[in-house]
Amino acid sequence: MKNVKRIYVCSPYTALKEFGDNVVRLYALKALKSANAFYADDRVELFSPVLTNMYTCEHLSHDEAMQICFAQLRSCDELFIGGELRTTFFSKGITMEYKFAKEQGVPVVFEDEIFKRFYEKEVSHAKA
Repeated sequence: MKNVKRIYVCSPYTALKEFGDNVVRLYALKALKSANAFYADDRVELFSPVLTNMYTCEHLSHDEAMQICFAQLRSCDELFIGGELRTTFFSKGITMEYKFAKEQGVPVVFEDEIFKRFYEKEVSHAKA
C-alpha cells in the first residue's frame, strides 16, 4: 500500500480577517481546492492551518500563532503554496511558513511557476 503524504496548505489569514471569518474561510477553501487539483489522484491528506486554528489562535499574537503553525508544519511532508495570487503574495505568514519550511528541509511545492518564482525571489532577496 502506498503511503499517504500530509500536505500543509497555506492560505492568508491576518490580511483577510478584517473582511470577516467567511472571507478567511473562502480563501482557505480556495487554497485547498487548488491543492486538491494539483495533487489530483495522489494519496494526500490536505491540512489547512487557517481552518484548524482560526478560532483557537485568535486571541494570540501573530508570532505566537505562527509558532503553532510551525509546529504543525513540522508534522507535514510538504508545504503547498497556491490559491489566490494577490492575497498569497502579500501574506506575511505564508512568507514566514515558506522560509521556515526551507530552513527545516520540508519540501515546498508550488501550484505553478508564478508562485515558485515569486517565493524563491522573495527569500533570496531577503537574504541579500
